[in-house]
Amino acid sequence: FIDGETSGNYSKTLLNEFSKTIAKINLHLLKLPLENKIVWKKDHQFKLLDTIYIDFKGFKILNENKKILSELKNINKSKLRKSAIHGDYHPVNLIVRDKKVVSVIDWGDSHEDYLCQEISSLILDLILENSSNFNKIKQVTKEYQKILPFNQEERIAMYYFIKVRFLGGINWHIKMSKLHPDKKKKLEKEAVETKHTKEVLR
Repeated sequence: FIDGETSGNYSKTLLNEFSKTIAKINLHLLKLPLENKIVWKKDHQFKLLDTIYIDFKGFKILNENKKILSELKNINKSKLRKSAIHGDYHPVNLIVRDKKVVSVIDWGDSHEDYLCQEISSLILDLILENSSNFNKIKQVTKEYQKILPFNQEERIAMYYFIKVRFLGGINWHIKMSKLHPDKKKKLEKEAVETKHTKEVLR
C-alpha cells in the first residue's frame, strides 16, 4: 500500500516532478536487456493502422496515416533507441503525496518500443487536454531531457509518433463505439474532436 492520491490535472509543479520522474524511470529501463517478449506490432509507428474505418464523419483516417508514413520514411530507425516503456503516462497513473510523485501505477500497457514513443504519448495527452498547451509541452521536454536527452533523430521521430498515436486513438474510439452501442454517443463525441484533429495533424 502506498500513501498518496492520483492527480486529475497537470499543474506546473506536478508536471516538472512528473517529467523528471519518468525520465529517471526510463533511464533505468534503458539499461535493461531487451528480450522481445512483450512487443506491440514491430515498428507499429511505421505501418498502416489496422483499421476498417477509412472515413469517419468526413475525416480520412487512412489518408492521414499514409501522409505521415511517407514522411516517416526519412527517419533513420537505427538511431532510435529501444527500451522497455510504461506506455500510458498521464495524471491518473501517478500517486502523489506532498506535491511529489511517490509511485507510477498501471503498467498494463508496458512493452518494448522506441524510447521516444514514451514521451510522445505524454505530449499527446497534453495536446488533447488543451490544444494550446505549448508551454507545458516545452516544459515537459526540457525537464525530461535534463536527465535523459534525446538525439536529433528521436526529436524528429517524436513529432510523427504523436500523430500516429493520435490516429490510433481515433480508431480505438470508433472501434469501441461499435462494440459498445450503449456508449456509442459518448465514444463518437470523443473521437470527433475536430479542433484537436486539425491542431495535431496540421
